[in-house]
Amino acid sequence: MDQKQITVSLLKESILALSYYDPSDDFYNEKSVGIAINGKPLLVLGPCDDAKSNSIADRLLKCTDFVDAVEYQYGQVILTKVVVSNADIGKHQMLGLHESKQGVMDSPNDLRVKGAVLEAIFVPDPKSISSLALHCCIQTNIMKCFHPEANRLSYTLELKESKAVSYS
Repeated sequence: MDQKQITVSLLKESILALSYYDPSDDFYNEKSVGIAINGKPLLVLGPCDDAKSNSIADRLLKCTDFVDAVEYQYGQVILTKVVVSNADIGKHQMLGLHESKQGVMDSPNDLRVKGAVLEAIFVPDPKSISSLALHCCIQTNIMKCFHPEANRLSYTLELKESKAVSYS
């Protein structure tokens, strides 16, 4: 199997899928818990007082595969859990992760999913963050930070070098 076939297969197996998010005005009036790279928000996970969102942030920060994936894309960084005032996030379309049914490919090719409840929203421009967001869906240990009860994926991805990843 080539890289593209493996990626498609793992996306089908995953409990996470990618989708675009166009923030509402309500979103910009909230504060979210998130993860920052060197103090700059990378992703937001949910309301700052939400226990589940805080647990996900804590698990991601302890997940060496998540840290490796971020450093693979950005180089050596300091990752921290932060509270983000959503008003400080630029108004643009963002890439998010939503829960999917394992064994079902439910994201359309254009990643526009109506009514999906997002579990994470990546703050950077979607084109600059898409490989990291995809990796979060198809790497077992990162996926299980969001859903510890999820079935393990059939293939384990390991990053070997510290450089930008490109999925096609």
